Amino acid sequence: GLVAENAHLALYIHPETTEIALWDKGADALWFSNPQGRNMRQGMGHDVVQIRYDAPTSPDKLMNSYTHSVQLGQAQIIPLENGVRVEYLLGSQYDARALGVPQMVKAKRFKRDILSQVSPGEQGTLLRYYTPIEIREPHPFELRVTGAARTLEQKLFGELIIVPLTEDYLLLLNQAEQTTEASQLRKLEEEIAKRRMDVLYGLLEKFTGYLLGSSEGERSTGYRRDVTTASDLTPADFAHLAEEPSYLLGRLAPLLQDQLQRIFRKIGYEVSDLALDHVANRLDPPVPLVERFFVPVEYRLEGESFLVQVPMHEVVYPQDQPTAYTVMWDAAPGEEILEYDHSRELVSCPLTSIALLRFFGAADGTEEGYIFVPDGSGALIYLNNGKVDQTLYSEPVYGWDGALPLEERIPYAKETNHFPIFGMKRGDQAFLAVIEQGEALAQIRADIARPSSAYNVAYAAFQTIPKSSRRLDQFTQINLYQTRAHQGNLTVRYEFLSGSDATYSGMARRYQKYLIDRGVLNPLTKGQGIPFFLEVMGVVPKIQPIMGVAREVQLPLTTFAQAQAMVEELWDAGVNNLSLRYAGWLSGGIHHRYPAGVQLAPGLGDSKGLMALGEFLQEKDVTFYPAAEFLKVQRSGILQGFYARRDAARAVHGLYATLPEFDPVTNRALAQPLRYALSTRVLPDLVENFMQDFHPLALGGLALPSFGQEVHSDLQRSDTRLVDRAQAAKAIEEELAKLAGEGLQLQVDGGNALALGYVSSILNVPQTSTGYNLTDAEVPFMQMVLHGFVDYSGEPLNLAVNLEESILRSAQTASGLYFKLIWEDPAILKETEYAQLLSVQKEQWLKAGVRIYQEYQAQLGDLGAEPIEEFCQVSPDLSVTTFKGGDVIVVNFGSNDGEYADTVIPARTFVRLRGVN
Repeated sequence: GLVAENAHLALYIHPETTEIALWDKGADALWFSNPQGRNMRQGMGHDVVQIRYDAPTSPDKLMNSYTHSVQLGQAQIIPLENGVRVEYLLGSQYDARALGVPQMVKAKRFKRDILSQVSPGEQGTLLRYYTPIEIREPHPFELRVTGAARTLEQKLFGELIIVPLTEDYLLLLNQAEQTTEASQLRKLEEEIAKRRMDVLYGLLEKFTGYLLGSSEGERSTGYRRDVTTASDLTPADFAHLAEEPSYLLGRLAPLLQDQLQRIFRKIGYEVSDLALDHVANRLDPPVPLVERFFVPVEYRLEGESFLVQVPMHEVVYPQDQPTAYTVMWDAAPGEEILEYDHSRELVSCPLTSIALLRFFGAADGTEEGYIFVPDGSGALIYLNNGKVDQTLYSEPVYGWDGALPLEERIPYAKETNHFPIFGMKRGDQAFLAVIEQGEALAQIRADIARPSSAYNVAYAAFQTIPKSSRRLDQFTQINLYQTRAHQGNLTVRYEFLSGSDATYSGMARRYQKYLIDRGVLNPLTKGQGIPFFLEVMGVVPKIQPIMGVAREVQLPLTTFAQAQAMVEELWDAGVNNLSLRYAGWLSGGIHHRYPAGVQLAPGLGDSKGLMALGEFLQEKDVTFYPAAEFLKVQRSGILQGFYARRDAARAVHGLYATLPEFDPVTNRALAQPLRYALSTRVLPDLVENFMQDFHPLALGGLALPSFGQEVHSDLQRSDTRLVDRAQAAKAIEEELAKLAGEGLQLQVDGGNALALGYVSSILNVPQTSTGYNLTDAEVPFMQMVLHGFVDYSGEPLNLAVNLEESILRSAQTASGLYFKLIWEDPAILKETEYAQLLSVQKEQWLKAGVRIYQEYQAQLGDLGAEPIEEFCQVSPDLSVTTFKGGDVIVVNFGSNDGEYADTVIPARTFVRLRGVN
């Protein structure tokens, strides 16, 4: 029924399945949380929440809101203002196998409360599988059982024996009493013994859970937890059988178990009845299961948006639940039967992941369209692309977490999801999802229809408790977990698009508007031209022999005066929209020492020289970005104020979180250089101490490269010191906000969404996607969102594997140009960590950079601040980017000439067409 409505949307919920539907009034389109017309008998496509958790003996178990809550009658719908809340209690209270059918029932109760309540046919069924038994004095001809059986009886019953009270058995006794023929009596005694041994061992199985002679495998229903073998039993466990007989259930096949369950369900037989019957027969009552979870999901309408939220502070999962108990055999009615021991055998089931609305807007195997994922610049997965041999797309927002195991961070050419978004186009309708809260915990997942899953899907899964494994020895491995779950909200906002807006370009415009409306993006001043980013490197460390001893020396590559000369040369050549990043100006060089303050690297010049460079750049209106690294501790020492025990982040396994280099051949993590991930818990104090020295220099800007591309947790074992990844992201954003509020121009790398509201420029924005096999196309989505609002560039052109290709990709969106240079001969970098930087010499590249920029600026300069309206890949080689003013840039990546709008586009070049519709 209808639960919320506004001018744009109406929200409905199905009271039986809790699935939801949305009516987009403007487009007159319906969106569903679950596929309509699906096969309800199959398990696919029914849930709105899926959780993943670890049980003590079974890692990576799954539950979902439909199978493990709705079908159990454990979901509650609660109205909210502008929405609705559904509270899911996931997991059965009791093991279904242990419910409904008692293993033993006292005879009077069995006849009075059970047999009398069912039909004659059902009475026959029950009496076929339940055998009345008692213990009593033996007749002489009842003692012909095996020696082992008789020994057992004497231990458990004393001088009494166990007998069935069936008509067949009583007839055998009568015949034995009357016969006088020895051989006939022997046969009767053997049959009597067989019947007695059947009930003896059947009774023992109820207590031990094991068949005769077995102590392995899964134990049968209703066993006594404190009993493993018959030797654990005492006469007290069976004394009640001398007072009143009981009915004993035989072994049942699953189908017969179901048949009996239906009979007991019909008479209203409940858990409390089962507990009463078992305790009366000294069997364990039903024991509540530990694996139960409480997950509330809230849906709200907010203008044209639909919000889904999980308030994590309300989520409940098993933590230190006691499982050792004592059965209170003599408990009075209404008293607790189970008394738990809270000092031992405590069990936790860490809730490692929550996946939200896995099937929202799911497309079946016949539909056309695509899924958008923010992989690198952006990528598309065509619906039903047939790549069923490829794995699903599943990548974290903001890249990998340094607190997770190294094996999860083995490097390869992988781009980062800088934006916490995903979307899907189906026909002329589309949605865009923005992960608003908890995005640093999120993995964006997308998949096509497969034989095992009939739907194309895109959704967010949140890693609520990170985990790792640690090997204790050759045979033993344990799992380690973050000590608590994230306590903030997990929120996803859905926006809906239709018609010509239902494209990835429309998604980019909608996300751009989303950021503008929240004050994150502001238009650039037009007329500045294409930005030119120059990065110079100051000092690098190198091991050199000094008086026969290998020592680390700091080699200057570009002094302050030389950096100024390079800027002057660019300025004189007409490169005016210019900014300068200076890396390696702090002591220690490119990977500088712990920045508890400003200590200049030797050989570059003194603080007066640095300030003079800053004043010169301000006169030329060149933004100056000295680079500093705060999220990685690159060259540490007590003298710099860094104490690993206090300041380094901890990985999930309890060791220090390190960020190693990797061997390019073996992909093994290298022991040296050792770099720590800094705990964001100490980030505010570190930045404040640094800024006390930095502010007096009056340099105007600061480059914080990793603030736009890295987020690392600090998974301390103490809850008060732990910083989960969402908290770490918030801490980074707060430092950016503080620095921007102090008037600094900030520059980052990558372009994580958390940084967008505070930076003036972004370098190393991905120009491609990772190119996963499941994806079909890549699109410049990031550039479409940023262009006209933030100055940015891709990789340094002089370090590009293919310079021509990199220029074309930059021209595709009129991006800025970026060069990374040094003054000295690059040969100086041999036998250093930076030997791969071969193509950085100023003599070669500064003039080339001017030439490239002049040609680029002449054609595209006035588009530097013009927002992008649309991007289209019109053929495998030809792309067309349309700007808001109507002009287009056509790029031909192919080796043959192409044509667009009656214009020849030469191979491997770009052409600007003015006023093309």
